[in-house]
Amino acid sequence: MTHLTTEQLQKNLTKISTLSDSQGELKLIVARLPEEQRLVLNKAKLTAENGVPGDRWNLAEPKNPEAQITIMNYDVAEMIAIENERIPEFGDNLYVEASVGVEEFPVGTKFKIGSATLEITSKAHTGCHKFARRFGHEALKFVNSKETAEYRLRGVYAKVIEDGVVEVGNTLEKI
Repeated sequence: MTHLTTEQLQKNLTKISTLSDSQGELKLIVARLPEEQRLVLNKAKLTAENGVPGDRWNLAEPKNPEAQITIMNYDVAEMIAIENERIPEFGDNLYVEASVGVEEFPVGTKFKIGSATLEITSKAHTGCHKFARRFGHEALKFVNSKETAEYRLRGVYAKVIEDGVVEVGNTLEKI
């Protein structure tokens, strides 16, 4: 499996870091199943009670609402994964073509995707040993580094505050 080097990741950061649009398209919806399986969905009803239907978050006891939904910048995922079919391996639920950085989406920011309303939580979303196994140790260090922290390259956590349906192609809009 091919992984990017730190130099390759840094070179691509310029492109990624210039994405500051707070209205972006929902590119991919993924439910994380047990045993690292993934289910790619075209449409899903997000609920405050269950998050993404079928997602393993529902199996956790107790459920942590601060970690209900994970959101990642699609361009970052595409860059690190190299092959688009590997993007679901990141284990995030929603992949958006918008920056999810601290400046654009500070903690407490509310936004709509489709008819669902979500809110950015304070829980930090960082890469782990599974991330390193899938995408390499250099990619893990890169997304977790102090230099890239403001961009939240690994993504961000959110919780559902108003149930609704999301569909690939919907626009993410801050409210």
